[in-house]
This record gives sequence, C-alpha cells and structure tokens, in this order.
Amino acid sequence: MVDLTCQPYNSNGVHVAGTFQGNDPSTDRMYSFGNNVFEIISYMVAGSYTYKFYNGNTGIDAETVPSGCATSGERPINLTNDIVLSNVCFSSCGTCYPTLVNDPIFNSSVNIYPIR
Repeated sequence: MVDLTCQPYNSNGVHVAGTFQGNDPSTDRMYSFGNNVFEIISYMVAGSYTYKFYNGNTGIDAETVPSGCATSGERPINLTNDIVLSNVCFSSCGTCYPTLVNDPIFNSSVNIYPIR
C-alpha cells in the first residue's frame, strides 16, 4: 500500500512495478477506496523481489526510494509466505505524518498540513 495524501495523484493512475512483473509501470494499476491510500493484490511465488511505486504509468513517474529502505534504488521484499505490506508514504520509508504550520493570517491558530 502506498499513501499519496501528501501529493496529488496522476490522472493516469497510481501503479506498482518490479521484478515480479517485468518492471512495467503501465500494467499493475493500484486502487484507492477514497482515502488516498492505494493498494493492489498480487500473486507471486516465494522469492526475492524489488519494486517501486509510480504516480502515473511511465518510468519518469517513479518514486525516489530513500536509501534507508532501498536496494539498488528499489524497495526489496523477500516472500516466504502470504504477507500484507505496511502502508508507506510515496518516496518515503514510513507513513505520512502531518506537520504543524503557523498561519500568519490567524496568528493565534495552528493549522495542520501534510508533508512528504
């Protein structure tokens, strides 16, 4: 699952691609049920794979996976049995967190805005 709360998503859809399907970002479209979190069900044999999320359906739409959670610039996974992957923020190693920003118009109030 990938969270795009912190950015608008591409009209061509959100996709995932990796060594499990030939690294083609145009084939495996992910779906959201209205919460800006996109998911997909994939069936794979046990083994080691890498993958990336795409905010669109071409190579230039690929996320930049941070080095803290990347292997050769992609997200690694080693499948030995059924698994549900954790939700991550697009181009991040973890979940999307809001940040507090002081609004100069309403100096005494605080608004919350998401960041990535």
